[in-house]
Amino acid sequence: MKTCKVKCWKIQAAPDLFITYPECDKGHDLIVCAICGEIYAVDVVKQLYFEPNLDIYMKNEKCIKCSNILACNWLRYPDFYLGDDGKIKRFRRSAYMPNDSESCIKEFSSIY
Repeated sequence: MKTCKVKCWKIQAAPDLFITYPECDKGHDLIVCAICGEIYAVDVVKQLYFEPNLDIYMKNEKCIKCSNILACNWLRYPDFYLGDDGKIKRFRRSAYMPNDSESCIKEFSSIY
């Protein structure tokens, strides 16, 4: 699986979480393996043109960390994430979008 660089912001309320803000056809969404918590980047444009339904695309894709099939085993991140206790936690996005100067570049495994 390839990796890609993703523009994201560290969430102040939960410093181990990152968030993205894709704009129209630019940027990435993030998803997480619901079993082990591995985070993946999904190129917004590629998803739109290759396969809008991620479960169909990922029916043969295995998680690089736990080796489980990703179809039906992924969640939107950081809306959902795996907590330190191994349970799925929920994060509610703020309506406030941080300044561009607060962004950072992180590298994630890429779905496409």
